[in-house]
Amino acid sequence: MIGAIAGGVGAFKYTGNSFSVNITTNPTGLTWGGGFFWVVDSTNRVVRRYTAAGAYDNFFFDVSDEANSPVTITFDGTNLRVLDSGSIEIYEYTTAGTYTGVHFRVWENSNARGIGWDGTHFWMVSNEVGVVNKFYEYTSTGSYTGSSYSANSVQQTPASIDSHNGNLWIVGSAEDAARRYTLDGSDTGESFSVAAESQLPSDLASKDGDIWVLDQINKTVYQYSK
Repeated sequence: MIGAIAGGVGAFKYTGNSFSVNITTNPTGLTWGGGFFWVVDSTNRVVRRYTAAGAYDNFFFDVSDEANSPVTITFDGTNLRVLDSGSIEIYEYTTAGTYTGVHFRVWENSNARGIGWDGTHFWMVSNEVGVVNKFYEYTSTGSYTGSSYSANSVQQTPASIDSHNGNLWIVGSAEDAARRYTLDGSDTGESFSVAAESQLPSDLASKDGDIWVLDQINKTVYQYSK
């Protein structure tokens, strides 16, 4: 939501369009890349592929050899990256589902929950009860840049992070809302609610100017547009 006050004119709103991912036992992660949506099934430790129209196309790949607790995913323009919350490692896979052997650890917070890619840097957001959580910046090769920023105090339970139109969006699972931050960590004060559609938002993805939000309980991906 660029240049708009939360809930006001120009704010992101639910379009009425959604698609089900109910073949996925425990959907916790979502990204868009390579012409497809990708959904992490944390329980079965696989990543499932959906078309742009939201249809499951029967393709999935297993990440269990690397990740015991995969929670979220992002696309770096070439490959997919999966965060394992147990080892706090991020693993790289081709869009054909092959593990490349590339991985890095996000040591900075053991409560790593979400990851995103802004075209230059990776971002990780933590989810720790009772504190103001942070989001951390990493180079394309996985080195921590030394930059971290506090999420707004209203976002007590960040679920994930992603970039959209040169900004960062963090979706909160308890607040049922997504909030916008600049790439230098400034809270813009802009947000939009997903509470009417979502019971437990777990991730978000940017596609063609819109933001799509995954709900873990409803097993549904919802489209929001300006």
